[in-house]
Amino acid sequence: MEKVFRFKDVPNRWALCFNSACERRETCMRFFAGRHVPEQMLTGNAVLPSAWQKGDCKAFCEMRTVRMARGFSHIFYNLLARHTALLREKVKDYLGGNGTYYRYLHGEKPLTPKQQEWIRQLFSRYGYADQVVFDAYETAYDFQG
Repeated sequence: MEKVFRFKDVPNRWALCFNSACERRETCMRFFAGRHVPEQMLTGNAVLPSAWQKGDCKAFCEMRTVRMARGFSHIFYNLLARHTALLREKVKDYLGGNGTYYRYLHGEKPLTPKQQEWIRQLFSRYGYADQVVFDAYETAYDFQG
């Protein structure tokens, strides 16, 4: 699995860092994202100099990667009929309704490890512990910190 970085994956209100004098910049996700700002982007949220306090940055976010999943087109195939609609509705509600559900279902939006685990636990509660296999996986940068 190759590590994927797309600036469009950076959350909209996520603060970027441009402090090139920081000792921790090479392991900071905020600084890394700040180095990849597209040319057409002219404004945005930034880490302020006041984040540096007593020799430490209060906005530091360790650079990490996570295993994201894309798509889950097969997870409902082998369920008992009485569980299919119920589980589909629970997953749909968890992922934010019809529109976002279908973007996740078809792999347009990646599922975070937390979302993957929630779906696995839901299926497990109904006796389908081995049923949850996602369509594809990718390693991506983690912006949860």
